Amino acid sequence: MSRIRHLQPPYCYYAYAVSRDGLADYMHYGYWKEDTRSIVEAQENLADLMKSYIPAETRTILDSGCGLGRTTSDLSEKGFDVTGISPDQSLIDEARRRFPAIEKKFVCVKFEDYSPSRPFDLVFFQESSQYIDTKVLFEQLAKLVRHEGYVLICDEVRYSQKPRLFNRRSDMLAFAASNGFSMLRNEVITDQVLETRRFFTRLLRENVDDIKSLFGGTDRDVEKEVFELADAWDRETAFFDSHDYGYEVFLLKKSAPARHTAGSVLLGASYLLKRKSRTFLNRIRDAL
Repeated sequence: MSRIRHLQPPYCYYAYAVSRDGLADYMHYGYWKEDTRSIVEAQENLADLMKSYIPAETRTILDSGCGLGRTTSDLSEKGFDVTGISPDQSLIDEARRRFPAIEKKFVCVKFEDYSPSRPFDLVFFQESSQYIDTKVLFEQLAKLVRHEGYVLICDEVRYSQKPRLFNRRSDMLAFAASNGFSMLRNEVITDQVLETRRFFTRLLRENVDDIKSLFGGTDRDVEKEVFELADAWDRETAFFDSHDYGYEVFLLKKSAPARHTAGSVLLGASYLLKRKSRTFLNRIRDAL
């Protein structure tokens, strides 16, 4: 358990939910099949699905939001030249500790600030694109992905205007197109991953005393953190049930230079204005 005690919340609680002994490899969702028996197996299923999307000609990969480093390590062992980045130093430290043979491949940096010496064949996100403004996300990807390269996103999305917790799917596709990316493959797997949320909140609530004993002794109110986290996940799950949120896999290809059409400029402006002038923008768009 000492392996994850130093992780910052909520990462320590995610890791605990997967494995109380601190041996968690992933902190992402699981893909639940009819014969899936555990969260560990479900997570392996999702990791395998993600890897199956990697195009055959890929050589260099950026793992954006590398978590505990397992996927970066697995891909490295398969012969890919992989760099894993995360803005959280505790996660990077843990990844380096777990995989010392590639410790120099783990970099503590925000995706938005990352400036490598060369572009990548593939950039992928496993539940990490949602933390980045959609416009910024694809403008940065246009710089990080080589011509004819790829973006692989496995993440939560939203379909409606509100609530605004995740990036809206229609905005993602619009900004992808305006930055030269086209869709190659897309898969909706909401039903297969949703059990992860129920498993997670149930386990945290049932084991709060154990969690307090493991992660207590600090200035944090562990019990409050755990219940607030579980309650937040329950509220979000309701939006998945109502189809306002979903979980999808996207494989995009960069096959054209970024184009700043009138439509894409207006879409960017609407983000900057936080949609406060929607009626005015619609009139402009209709006039073009």
